[in-house]
Amino acid sequence: MAWLGSSCVALLGLCAGCVSGDVTDLVPEGPPMIRQLILTERYPSGSASLTRPVIAFGTHRDASSDEQHVVSAALVENQRLRVVMDELLLGNRLEELQCNEQVDEDAFARVPAGATPDDLARCSGDPEALRATCKGAKAVCVRSSDGVAVGILDRLDTNGQPRPDGVPDVVRFIDGAALVRCTAAAVDRDVPASQSLSYWQPAGSQVRHDIDDGFRGFLLLGPAVVLVPRHALPTGSACHVRFAEDVVDKSGLRPCAPAAGDVTATCAPGDTDLASFTTEPLAILQRSLPEGAVGVPRLVEITLRASAPLAAPQVTISPSASLAVTVAPQSPSTMTLRPTSPLSPNTRYVVSVELRDSYGLGPVAPLQLTFTTGGMLTSASP
Repeated sequence: MAWLGSSCVALLGLCAGCVSGDVTDLVPEGPPMIRQLILTERYPSGSASLTRPVIAFGTHRDASSDEQHVVSAALVENQRLRVVMDELLLGNRLEELQCNEQVDEDAFARVPAGATPDDLARCSGDPEALRATCKGAKAVCVRSSDGVAVGILDRLDTNGQPRPDGVPDVVRFIDGAALVRCTAAAVDRDVPASQSLSYWQPAGSQVRHDIDDGFRGFLLLGPAVVLVPRHALPTGSACHVRFAEDVVDKSGLRPCAPAAGDVTATCAPGDTDLASFTTEPLAILQRSLPEGAVGVPRLVEITLRASAPLAAPQVTISPSASLAVTVAPQSPSTMTLRPTSPLSPNTRYVVSVELRDSYGLGPVAPLQLTFTTGGMLTSASP
């Protein structure tokens, strides 16, 4: 993710005083605590299912019961977790900046502890000048193979114009700095955070901003770590956020989750288990053929859209017939069933589908679909 200007400086933890919002909301004493965990859940609305953001852990004085409650059906796809903290974390433990060229296994480097904006500026600019200015313990973007400074990627100014300004153009989330751990059937499954979509936002407070869409005001609570899972989460699982051991505050203490997000309580540094939620079960959200349909074409194509990416399903049909089953890579939550030859006319069929998500999790009982064919081969044929 690209970050420019002073915000980038704050994100990387180069400025102890880089705080915006109501600083009285910060609680620097003790370990950094998770105040709220905000995510998106699926909920029933009549015969349909809708989605909405919600505070799944912690509370807020301005939130209603619909806006904050225990979540038992968190989305597994397109999820975005906002982990609101009660104090600042060290940004250089969460994000790293891009260099002009490869420095070790890739072209990204962490900012050394104690580095300042001036140190970054000395590692930006003319490659020849870097040899004299970018050196010492606080130098960044130095090749590990020969110790040569290659410089930070700095081609744009804070307005996006092609003019270097001593501020890194691109910052990304450090791989493994945080993840989502989900447990089902006594098995832990770790889902890493997307490096390009996840980020650390040191700004913010506990003030709910007055924005048109009511809940959007909560999406500015901070400071916050925003985690976008790299893959879909496992279905029907108990999940919580975990931080790497080196993610700490200025006192070297790891984040933890107090009961109900109460920052006046205590919690053990590193223990974030209470900031938890449960993901939605694997289910079919949409089907192209209604249950019990009659007069169905004998070459019918049935499309099922699930709540999560699917593993190769086991499908049977009675009376016996040959079905082609497809889960397209570009749409792994959608399954298509199609007879390879015409089904018998005026016959009732029962299709059983054993659903499993990409982690092998799913309902115990298979999904059953029933329909009765008519005489037509397709909906357009006689």
